Amino acid sequence: MSVGLYMDVQVPAAITRALLLRGVDVLTAQFDGTTRLADPDLLDRAAELGRVLFSQDEDLLAEGKSSGNGVVRVTRAEPTKGIWYDLDFEHGTQLFHGSIRFEPTAGGLQVTCAIETDMGANPLQQWAGLILDKLMGGDMATGLTNLKEQFEAAK
Repeated sequence: MSVGLYMDVQVPAAITRALLLRGVDVLTAQFDGTTRLADPDLLDRAAELGRVLFSQDEDLLAEGKSSGNGVVRVTRAEPTKGIWYDLDFEHGTQLFHGSIRFEPTAGGLQVTCAIETDMGANPLQQWAGLILDKLMGGDMATGLTNLKEQFEAAK
């Protein structure tokens, strides 16, 4: 089972076409007739359809919990293997490389999330790296739990 994407009007058509050509399940806001929905309603619509909202609308970030200014760029996506992405906070001052990997198991599907970064030689940065798990780990665990619930509900 794959998770479908819900593309808002900010996403260039070329990205949507490329994903469709690779077999990704994509529904656009244009096709769904929701091009004029406010951001909270668009998030609700994607959730109602059991889809992940894919957007390049920077104002949409205001709908989520604030963790600073940043951008997520998908760098690689393979429907049967996973998604790889970069998290760029504060215009490149903090760059993280992340992945959500899928691996079939005898009992279903194992989903693994990982985030990596170079903390440099500065002892203060290295110390800060030790608390990143406390800052981000809970959100990652919540996301995995929500993903599991979505898959189980769709069975």
